[in-house]
Amino acid sequence: MNHHNSCNNRCRYISLTIHKINSVTGTGISGALFELTACNGVTCRGTTDSNGLLIFLVLPCNTYMLREVAPPAGYTPVDHVFNICVDACGCIFVDGVFTPQLNIMNTPTSPISASFTAIKVNIENGAPLAGAVYTLFQNSTVVAVATSNASGQVTFTGLSPGTYELMETTPPPGFQTNSESLAVVVAQNGIVTIEGQPANGFILNDVPLSNFIFLKLDASTGLPLAGATFTLTQNGAVIGTATSDSDGLVNFGILSAGTYQLTETITPPGFQPNSTVYQVVVGTNGSITINGVPLGDFVVEDVPIAVSASPIIDTIIEGAQEITGTGVPEATVTVTLPNGSVVNATVNSDGTWLVNVPAGIVLSVGDIVSANQTETGKIVSGNVHAIVIGNTDIEPGIDVFVENLTTGENFAQAGDLLLYDAIVTNNGTASSIWQSAYVIFEFNPSVVLQVNSIRINNRTVAPSQYNYDSTANTLTMYLGDIVGGNSVSISYRVAVNSDILNIDNDINAILGSLV
Repeated sequence: MNHHNSCNNRCRYISLTIHKINSVTGTGISGALFELTACNGVTCRGTTDSNGLLIFLVLPCNTYMLREVAPPAGYTPVDHVFNICVDACGCIFVDGVFTPQLNIMNTPTSPISASFTAIKVNIENGAPLAGAVYTLFQNSTVVAVATSNASGQVTFTGLSPGTYELMETTPPPGFQTNSESLAVVVAQNGIVTIEGQPANGFILNDVPLSNFIFLKLDASTGLPLAGATFTLTQNGAVIGTATSDSDGLVNFGILSAGTYQLTETITPPGFQPNSTVYQVVVGTNGSITINGVPLGDFVVEDVPIAVSASPIIDTIIEGAQEITGTGVPEATVTVTLPNGSVVNATVNSDGTWLVNVPAGIVLSVGDIVSANQTETGKIVSGNVHAIVIGNTDIEPGIDVFVENLTTGENFAQAGDLLLYDAIVTNNGTASSIWQSAYVIFEFNPSVVLQVNSIRINNRTVAPSQYNYDSTANTLTMYLGDIVGGNSVSISYRVAVNSDILNIDNDINAILGSLV
């Protein structure tokens, strides 16, 4: 288009728009005072508004001069005088260049002071982290240091345009140091970016330090095992030791990323040594594996050493020169006498053992003799005890009577049942009567018994077929289980002074013709 052609615009005002701009930020500047002088010497003035805009009305086919009378506060003045020509068509030319809008830049008199706020969070859950210290470097020189607050905010202020390096120099408690170096750029317009992204709200992640805790179990029961001590090393240096607690937990606390070696250095008593060397790898993301197994699935089990069976001590009579008993063939029985003397015996192939009472030691009534047993490949058993009894001590007195527990009818009365030779008869009563009858053994109330088992002709009677009443000191058996001529053997243990002693005796009753 020929902007110099004549047209009908000669008497119509044209808007000359001036936009005052901050040369650094690109934003409009208010308060700039301009003066426009026409070719006939007429002048007018105006000030840019909050958007940095100012409009003068000019006429076609006229020339003008525009100058900045006063710059905005805080900005350097523009000394240039702009020559403006409005052609007949109303087109505006500034310094000979067609200019629909005149943009005039002003430079701030004070330097740019930029700032930004990044956010520090836990990488696992996004929660804000306090206490992370970040350092801003420029050309390896520390420019500023900032610490994240409770909201995770890390704020830097007063930054001039340029390129910086941001690094975490102290992580929050319980977190790994993030060694990543981040490029921070402050542009001439004051805009700040981190790695090319807006700096305000930029997320700074931290990975939690890994808490190395695992479970120690008894391999035979699956229950927690206390007292196992583990040692953690790295490159041959001991990092720490930890011992399993009552819940079986072994806690080494927080570990940094790296590779470690774990060994069990103290095995709990009664368990086989564990010689395995475990390779522990802590990843930079906080993950932990042990020999390739994730920490959540890792347990250490110890195999118990088998415990030897306890021996049995036969009844010991005062003044005895020998102590006998039974045990596991080839096992070693260790007997401790009342004065603390110890004698050993090897269990014979038939399961019996014998030790001689050393000369000068006299066993008296009430003395306690202890014994334990050690089988090959097993640990020693617990101690069992026997009390020395007198020659006049007898087995508990027993009465036996037969009654119908439904009607209370007394079918037969045997009177005193003497050991080994008592006979109960039906006194001629028809056999059908016995179907609801029970035999009741009534023990001497001065003797407390612990009934171990009942056998009839060497057949063990199920617990459901008899009832031992410890209060009444009676043993009741269904008569249908007892037929004429059977031998009833009751295995019991005598209690003296509330202590159950290892004296297993048999009360054998020969029950005669019941039917």
